[in-house]
Parts: sequence; C-alpha cells; structure tokens
Amino acid sequence: MIAWLLAVVGDFAQTWPLLWHGWIAGWLIAVTLSLPGVLVVAREQIFIGAAVAQASTVGVAAGMWLVAALPAEKAHGHDAGSAIPGACAALAAIAAALAISCGRRNGRGSPESRTGWIWLASSAGTVLLLSASPHGAHGIERLIASSLLGAESGDAWLFAGLAAATVLLALLLRRPLTVLAIDPSLAAVVGIDRRRWEPLIAIWLGLCIGLAIRVSGLLFAFGCLVLPALAARGLCREVRTQFIVAPALALGAGVAGFALANHHDLPPAQVAVGLLCAIPLVTGVIGWLRGIAGRR
Repeated sequence: MIAWLLAVVGDFAQTWPLLWHGWIAGWLIAVTLSLPGVLVVAREQIFIGAAVAQASTVGVAAGMWLVAALPAEKAHGHDAGSAIPGACAALAAIAAALAISCGRRNGRGSPESRTGWIWLASSAGTVLLLSASPHGAHGIERLIASSLLGAESGDAWLFAGLAAATVLLALLLRRPLTVLAIDPSLAAVVGIDRRRWEPLIAIWLGLCIGLAIRVSGLLFAFGCLVLPALAARGLCREVRTQFIVAPALALGAGVAGFALANHHDLPPAQVAVGLLCAIPLVTGVIGWLRGIAGRR
C-alpha cells in the first residue's frame, strides 16, 4: 500500500511541470462551485443547477460560433479564441439563473417548467450551433465529457481570483446565506429582503458555473456544484458547517482524483466526480446502519 501511494505521488510530481495549469484550475473550480452548491442543495434546487450549467454550454457554443464567424486574422488570435466563449458562457449562465429566479419571484409559471425549458433549449442549441463546425463534434464531446487538460496558466489565475472572492463572500455573508438556505420564508422576519438577495445569488451562481464550464466541461462543473454539498449535508446537520465541509471535500476529492487518474491514465475529471459520488453513498449507508442499530 505504501509503495503504491509513493508511486502515485511520484508519477503526479513528474507530470506537474507539464499539467499543473489543469490541476490547479480544477481544484479551484471545485472549491468555487462547492460553496454556491450548498445553497442549491439546501434549497432542493439541484435541477436548477443542471439547467444553469447546460445554459452555459450553449454560451460556449455561441462563443465558438462567433469566433468562427470572425475574420481569419482575428479568429485565430489567442485572446478571441478563449475570451469570447468564456464571456458568452458566463452571460448565458447568469441570464438563465436570473430568468429562473425572477420568474419564481414574480409567480410566472412554475420553477420546474422554466427550468425544464432552459435545459431543453440549451441542450438543443448547443448541438445546433456546433453541428456545422468542422470541429463541432469534438467541441460537444469536450463540453459534455469534461477535460481539464486544455487549461492554461491564465485559467488558473482566473479561478484563483474567483475562488478567493467566493470564499470571502461566503465568510462575510454567512448569516444571510444560512437563513436563505434553511428557510427562505424566515428571511423577511429577520430583516433579509429576498427580492434583493435572490438576483444576487443567481448572478453569483451563474458567474461561477459559466466561467467553469469552458475549462472543465459540464460533468465536472455540475459534479462539483452538487456532490460536495450532498456529501457535506450527509456529514453535517448545520448549514453553516456545510459551507466549510463542502469545499474541503471538493478539494480533497480533486487532489486524490487527479493523482489517481494520472497514475492509472484515466480522465481526471471523471475520477474526481466518481470519488465525490462515493462520499454521499458511504454516508447514506452509514446513516442507514445507524438507523437499524437504533431500532434494535
């Protein structure tokens, strides 16, 4: 066992100079998304998170389509090729999150119907926008399957800033966020105006997902949004504690998953998501066994 662990660490250290951009970007994405994920899971809005993530993929597709439509000398520029899809993804995700949030607040239709429409329209739009591109099939596969190997140093720095801002906001606003997560109807009683907070939370969620999708793909981004929070809820009863445990689990699964994937030549995003899936499963089994023991 010790020899195997040393081999895993040694292989990871050897590939670090070549792939460190993707490793660090993935870890920072995991930490960043796990914090709004606590709100998404606590409020039973997992499908909303899926719809926002899917909306960001159509934003990436639209950005790629715009880059292809630019004149040749501009389309091949590094800044245009990376900034435009990222900006379009963030805008699409924010617009989707705001549409769901504002529609719920105004009582226009059920949240499920708006969420389902956004998910379906985004799924169809992504394929249609990329179907005419010579690299469209590869682009769709990369967005859905997730790959962190294309991340660059700029992505690592971007998510370092986003992760720091997200952690700082979670610390400064932990009281209203906790109330909104536990019981949104109680917010008005304690002086929290939901009409102001809901759009801000939607923008925060959309920005984090939208920026992450272009680098990590749909699977890893959605997994890091939902799974650490699910695992934290199984381990902690208090939402306030979940804001600490969720990013810790996300980071731990990212580090272990990337190292294992590198050693066994497996896709890193999928291995990390698999580890995150195992944590709620284990906590669920433990809770089930405790329930059986308590009835005896």
